Amino acid sequence: GDDVHWLNAVKIFSLEKGISYTPHEAIKTSIFYGEKTHKDLRDIGKTVEYADSYGMGPGMLQAILIREEVYLDLKTCKALLARRRAAKPLVVQWQRSIQTEIQASRTLTSSLGDKREFHGRINDTLFRSTYAYKPQSTVGRILQLAIQDIHERVDCVEPLLNVHDECVMQCLPKDIEKAIREVRPLMERPHEVNGRMLTIPCSFKTGPNWGDLEEVEDD
Repeated sequence: GDDVHWLNAVKIFSLEKGISYTPHEAIKTSIFYGEKTHKDLRDIGKTVEYADSYGMGPGMLQAILIREEVYLDLKTCKALLARRRAAKPLVVQWQRSIQTEIQASRTLTSSLGDKREFHGRINDTLFRSTYAYKPQSTVGRILQLAIQDIHERVDCVEPLLNVHDECVMQCLPKDIEKAIREVRPLMERPHEVNGRMLTIPCSFKTGPNWGDLEEVEDD
């Protein structure tokens, strides 16, 4: 399937529509002096996406990018967030729906039925702390269920670590293809969101150790 983070970067940085993702290819944009690789733009765009989805302002975006060794002034960070909102107006609508739920009951329920109450004064700070709950809770629960199923059903794989939204596993080199084939349907678990069925796709990386992994291309 399409790389959603690259598609988002194309919109945020006003790149040529339909441009293919070539990680190490360099390109000029109106935002940066000099050239940036496609991978650089994808990674920065991903950070902008998450910052805007979770209600962060330009100052917080700037601080996060600095940690990633990307240095932009506040004006540019503000412009990137504005571009993202223009490209994804439904995100703003979704944030407002979360605010309405909090104002009504202080409680959010994930698509898998997990509930959380949010206390404290109802203001922008509280709202920003709520936006991540539904997606992160859902992904975390799906991963927990998948790891249990993998442990019980996939004999060629040993789950080692649950890391936020990924699972680190080990298997013999000869079993990699079999492992991917059997693990994928356990990770990609259909669930209902607002009356529609959603399956979150998963991706795989392989390598001799946790620090040297390469993405596995989908067939």
